[in-house]
Amino acid sequence: NIYNFITKGTHAVTAINGVRFVFRHNSVISRITGALVDAHGNFENDRSNYSAEVYFNHLENVNGSEYIAYGIYIRGGRSVIYGNAMVGRFSYPIVFTNYRSWTNNARYPSTGYVVVNSVTYYPNLASGADAQSVSDGVNHSYCWNNTLNGRMRSTNNLQDSSTVLVNGTVGAIVLARGYDTDHIKKDEDFYNSVKSGYTPSSTARHSLNY
Repeated sequence: NIYNFITKGTHAVTAINGVRFVFRHNSVISRITGALVDAHGNFENDRSNYSAEVYFNHLENVNGSEYIAYGIYIRGGRSVIYGNAMVGRFSYPIVFTNYRSWTNNARYPSTGYVVVNSVTYYPNLASGADAQSVSDGVNHSYCWNNTLNGRMRSTNNLQDSSTVLVNGTVGAIVLARGYDTDHIKKDEDFYNSVKSGYTPSSTARHSLNY
């Protein structure tokens, strides 16, 4: 599939409430900031997504000198992210976070709710300690063999301070927001390495049941 975001739209795919999805062999071209591939996480009292497989996609920011926020934005659940080619400028090419699973008064007031377009939402709020064991948080996630601007080595200058290079490929980082860095741990919850024994899904159904 080809997704071409010129005047509207920010996510070629997004997911909440226990969903599992496979996003592969797609081309996403955008002039609009956002997250091209998005697994949304806890959202408006729903569960997070359960699993995502994101591989062999072309993700491109065609807006010249302007940055798109995220190439691949995983906000909970299990995932494998590999073989994706990102082109253009991204503030965070690949990032993990546990979205709306903690108390963040900078985003939500002390009343515990937020009003958007006259609709009242009650997000899943938790303390920092609670967030460390959130059931739908990032876990068993793997990232490998992704590229940014066709370059895989640190000597090629990937032009992005938030890009992590692991063994010459573009790795994932934890978004430094809320309590994420307290409870999403590299080499515990996510790995910038190949998932041993992983076989790409031939269908989108329950393929990450490991």
